[in-house]
Amino acid sequence: MVRTLWTILILGPVFFLALRCPTIAWGQQTPLIKEIDIRGNRQVESGAIRQRIQTRVGDPFSPPKIRGDVERLFKMGFFDDVKVEAEELEGGLRLVYIVKEKPSVRAILIEGVGDIDEDDILNRIDFGEGTVFNPQAVSRNADNIRSLYEEEGFYTAQVVGRFEKVSDREVDVIFEIQQGPKFFVRDITFVGNEGLSARKMRKFMATKERFFIPFLQPGVLKRSDLKQDVERIKAFSLDQGYLRVKVAEPEIHVDREDQRLDIVIRIEEGSQFRVGNVQVGGSKIFTAEELQADLKLPKQEFFSRDILRRDMGFLTGKYSELGYVFADIVPVTRVRPDETMVDVTLEVTEGIKTFVERIEIRGNTKTRDKVIRRYVPLAEGDIYNGILLQQARAALGGLGYFEAVEVKTARGSAPDKLVLTIDVKERPTGKVGLGGGFSTSGGALGSVFLQEDNIFGLGKRMRLSATIGTVTSALNFSWDDPFFLDSEYSMHFAVFDRISDFDDFDEDRLGAEISFGRRFLTYNSATIGYLIERVKISDVSPTASQSIKDEEGTTSTSSINFGVNRAVLDNPGRPTRGYRAGLAGEVAGGFLGADNNFYKAVLNAQYHYPLWEELEVLGMIRGRGGFVKTFGDTVEVPLQERFFLGGSGSFRGSKFRELSPRDPVTLDRIGGNKFALLTVEAEFPIIKTFLNISGALFADAANVFRDGKSFEFDMFYAFGVGIGVVTPFGPVRVDLAYNPDPTIKNGNEEFLFHFNAGRAF
Repeated sequence: MVRTLWTILILGPVFFLALRCPTIAWGQQTPLIKEIDIRGNRQVESGAIRQRIQTRVGDPFSPPKIRGDVERLFKMGFFDDVKVEAEELEGGLRLVYIVKEKPSVRAILIEGVGDIDEDDILNRIDFGEGTVFNPQAVSRNADNIRSLYEEEGFYTAQVVGRFEKVSDREVDVIFEIQQGPKFFVRDITFVGNEGLSARKMRKFMATKERFFIPFLQPGVLKRSDLKQDVERIKAFSLDQGYLRVKVAEPEIHVDREDQRLDIVIRIEEGSQFRVGNVQVGGSKIFTAEELQADLKLPKQEFFSRDILRRDMGFLTGKYSELGYVFADIVPVTRVRPDETMVDVTLEVTEGIKTFVERIEIRGNTKTRDKVIRRYVPLAEGDIYNGILLQQARAALGGLGYFEAVEVKTARGSAPDKLVLTIDVKERPTGKVGLGGGFSTSGGALGSVFLQEDNIFGLGKRMRLSATIGTVTSALNFSWDDPFFLDSEYSMHFAVFDRISDFDDFDEDRLGAEISFGRRFLTYNSATIGYLIERVKISDVSPTASQSIKDEEGTTSTSSINFGVNRAVLDNPGRPTRGYRAGLAGEVAGGFLGADNNFYKAVLNAQYHYPLWEELEVLGMIRGRGGFVKTFGDTVEVPLQERFFLGGSGSFRGSKFRELSPRDPVTLDRIGGNKFALLTVEAEFPIIKTFLNISGALFADAANVFRDGKSFEFDMFYAFGVGIGVVTPFGPVRVDLAYNPDPTIKNGNEEFLFHFNAGRAF
């Protein structure tokens, strides 16, 4: 017989249980719970409800404990009513938890969407159709939607959430949106800053004033960004020595008439603290003088937390190079407020020298372990070296095989042993695609290519490409093996057919080349190779120079090539500091056979240096020069081996290939035996967004000489400005050059325009 003994909502007297159940009387043993049932739930799973119930089968009947169960079920937010009934069983009770669920959400309706996509709005709502309705979630999600509109510039947007009951079991949730006008940040003003630069503080902020080209810098205010901007300004101020700086909450002034926002940030700078005494203590391996010599903080006038962090990193790295991976650097600062100075002592705890016990490689599903290990200049048993590991991580990341590379260290089987773990995440290395571009020197260009950078996971590269252009078309196949036959030598093999349509003649070069190289002494490399080539000069203009007409026909070249290079750069892809220098040579003919006998040498050097670090102005000096000479039966330097300058890739004071010696009779450009080119350029950022716009000032000096002329400084000059844009479709570069001497000798205009799009510049 089922008897209702307890209704938790009424919470009647406990005596009710004893009165209704004769087998349970005062003074007798408390009955035990034999079963627990859940009833009435449709959306919420029984398992989730049981997790909130602390009463268990076998427990004695306890009204306070059951009361607590009900309170916990209500706190889940899914139920309008919770009851507990007890049913008498043989030897105990069955507890039945009866829940009445809140209605579920039948539909979410958006009214007055405006300029934001409805899917974006729905993505901001943290509940969905079919879920249990929670009234508190309506107002919370109205705020979420309003934040989305603010992020898009609709700063006065209003969002009201409400619900309509469809039935006892379902409701519709409606969000009514009044978008309002779009607002942009007009001015960011700082008040109270005397020593701190407003321009520099704006640079560190994520919130930006609207630029005159809106899609480059829209100037939309996001409250989350503005909140973080306060911390960024504080950090910048502390790095400038303002240790007691205070930055107030930004004031946002809404100009409804002009639909603009003005932000005012009030700052109390306080005194600017200078650097006092800087000392290093606790070192036994190095003397204090050795460690202090390369620290940057003592050379600073004002105290900077950022410089202090860099110095600590420098000291940690210095010990890491010797295997002291657990060396600890603790800064102890003493502020002298009366003198506005900060004394710093860097306390060193050296720890013990550690060795590499084991190197583990994880995550490589395609790339072989041995390929990865080649780029790790440490082996089991070596002294740990953190600097070498950083270089290894950078080298592995630069291969293009992995989306992520992470190097971790863990203690090994003894205190002086470490286990290195290299975690990689593979990425697709095969590429197939179409490309294109245009330049004023090379004309229009279209290409199709097939490339695999990591064949069979062995680190070998293959590329097949076809290019069709206004001036040059080509078919190329290349194979590169950076570790030929698992050795320290690299191998490159290529087959090519390049056809060029120049003004006075056509040139067809069909050939193959193979070369071997090796790196040495960290930053240096050397290569040596062999080239076999057939060159055909055809369609020579009837009015062309005799020097060009004499080259018509087909000849062959068999040559040995060599090169020596040194590169010390902070970032090979986009260097800001360092240099690159190389010498390339070629010897053709002689004992190698074929028709053409000559030797050639070209020297190329570049130097990069930050001219103005605060404004990110980068300087670059590039010099190139070379010569070619004949020997044996070859009297004239073959036409295809002569030097021509001009265009965006070399001398911007002339058009493509138009800086060249001329035939004294026909005035045709016939190429030179020697050349010299010098470029000085300063690059600076204009807008740092996803397009990354930069400007440049440059000066070029160059000339090409015929045989018999020395490298005298009878140079042609060009000065100009450039602008570069990195777009999702490739880089674009525009240069405007001024040539102060556009004589008939080089046959150019006073102003020249150079344009490159769709390929590297």
